[in-house]
Amino acid sequence: MDVSYGNEPSLAYEEPPPYSPVRGSGDGLLGEKKEDGIVVRIARTWTRTATTHVAPKKIARTTSDFLQQRTWPAIRDTTTTHVTPVISSSSRTTWNFVQDRMWSRIREYPLKATQGWAVLLLGLGIIPFVVYGALNRGWYGTFYYGAFAAKTLGCGDALGVPQNATVEGVEALFVLDWKFGQFTFARVKTIDVAWDILVGRGVQMIFWAISYRVFSDALLRLIERHPASFETFKSISLEGPGLGSSWILLKQLFRNRSRRTWFLFFYLLLASLYVLSIPPLLGAMTGYDGTTIAWVSIGDADNIIPSSQVQSSYAVYGTWNQSFDQPLCDITTGGLRDWAYHKMDMEKYCDCRLPNGTILPFSEFQYKYNSFSYDGTPTEDPYKLDDCNFRYDGQSGVYQSTWGRDSFYGPAKDWGTYKCNDSFPVTLPNGNTYSMYDLNFTTAGYCFQNKTYEYLDLVDSTRCLPDTAHPSYQWGFSSAMMGVLFIINLVWCLTMWVVWQDALRARLVKNGYRMSPLRAAFVLTEAARRRTGVGVGGLVLREKTMLKRELRRRNGRKEALVHKDIFEEGSGEGDTESGKGDVFRIRRRPVAGEHIDDLDV
Repeated sequence: MDVSYGNEPSLAYEEPPPYSPVRGSGDGLLGEKKEDGIVVRIARTWTRTATTHVAPKKIARTTSDFLQQRTWPAIRDTTTTHVTPVISSSSRTTWNFVQDRMWSRIREYPLKATQGWAVLLLGLGIIPFVVYGALNRGWYGTFYYGAFAAKTLGCGDALGVPQNATVEGVEALFVLDWKFGQFTFARVKTIDVAWDILVGRGVQMIFWAISYRVFSDALLRLIERHPASFETFKSISLEGPGLGSSWILLKQLFRNRSRRTWFLFFYLLLASLYVLSIPPLLGAMTGYDGTTIAWVSIGDADNIIPSSQVQSSYAVYGTWNQSFDQPLCDITTGGLRDWAYHKMDMEKYCDCRLPNGTILPFSEFQYKYNSFSYDGTPTEDPYKLDDCNFRYDGQSGVYQSTWGRDSFYGPAKDWGTYKCNDSFPVTLPNGNTYSMYDLNFTTAGYCFQNKTYEYLDLVDSTRCLPDTAHPSYQWGFSSAMMGVLFIINLVWCLTMWVVWQDALRARLVKNGYRMSPLRAAFVLTEAARRRTGVGVGGLVLREKTMLKRELRRRNGRKEALVHKDIFEEGSGEGDTESGKGDVFRIRRRPVAGEHIDDLDV
């Protein structure tokens, strides 16, 4: 029985509900306490959820339905603890998934410096090589075939292949076969200069940074085996790959007897020369040419005209029984053009008669008489296509031009019903009317100044010459030179990777030491101080010629060396190296209070 509090019904039960887990544990009385004559009874109450809308419940027919409709809602309603879901929303689009899931993991991935340089070498070497080779596949999918094949240069509306347009061999390396645009000289020159400065020097700067990193690490690896000369260390650590360092490396090839060191210096020399040659190589890969147009020789070889002035036309030579004195150029008569379309309809719907008197549909004639069997032998009584005549006595067939209704040729859409034995009269520019069956003409003709020319008369006389009427320029690339550059670049990247992997085994490199021009200056100062026995202040004020004489190799005197103990912690402050000729005395003094801290980077 519900107890009322005011006018509102209570949600308390006097007895546990039938689905309560504590039902059967008594009447709900937890305890009784008596204080100062007052009896306090502590009882358990159960609450139920009040809802404003109750959906009708289905009849539980199975155990699963009973659990879903009765048991689970009862347990859920008596739950007083609300759990906040961990995931409030989910990614609903592909971009949200990429941004929230994939990119966040990529961004938080602990990419090491060595992995970053590896990705850079991969992107600069392998990826361009593979992509360019795949785009230039030739016959049978040959890799890079299109880049080194013979180049044929066209010039717009040329008739056939222009003369001297095919270039092959070494000359094809500098042929600009990928050209675009139509610029003035000032604009095309600006594009070419911008390419040389921005792309040429920009790529060289990136490759210089990579080379400096690899060269300096390889030099630290070399110093662990034996000391490096002062001049070699200075050129590599301060200049990187350059003209000065290349000259020093070339001289060192004739001084070092260690085979491993000799090969290292030889490779560093080649790698430096490639970095130095990047701007001219990229410049040779691009360029600009003046636009050309096709010219053809008419009659005499010296009489050339632009091919655009030669119009494609019908050349009418006369009738089958009599030729005209001068073939007619016809580019306006529609009957000549329509004749081919009418023949297509007649061959589809009309019957024809053979010389032996046989009348049959043209499609059956083609299959039965004017064809060959599978073994290559001709069929019975082969005939020519013209032997099947549509105009014979008793021909009463008609056809509706279905081709005209379905074509994109405007006049054909208005065609109606035609007789299969129609003569199809046509009036030529000379004013005479002829039947299409009687005319001898060709569609592969050309006309210039009312004179007809055949295609074979003009195809071998085309040449590409500058457009003097509207001069302009095009800018583009040489596909062959680009292919050579990508191959050399791939070899450079892979060999740099191999040399760098060996350099990573150096103890200093493993400990995180990275060479920089500033640190190189400190190392060179210490090496010079040890050789001369003069402090930093004395080196700054020392006469330049004398300082060079003491540090360089001259007159049997060994050059100054950079030892690995310079990079050891606590060395350098008390070491001096003095002597004359090849005899030296090293005096070491303890360092008081301070240590060289170059490794904490």
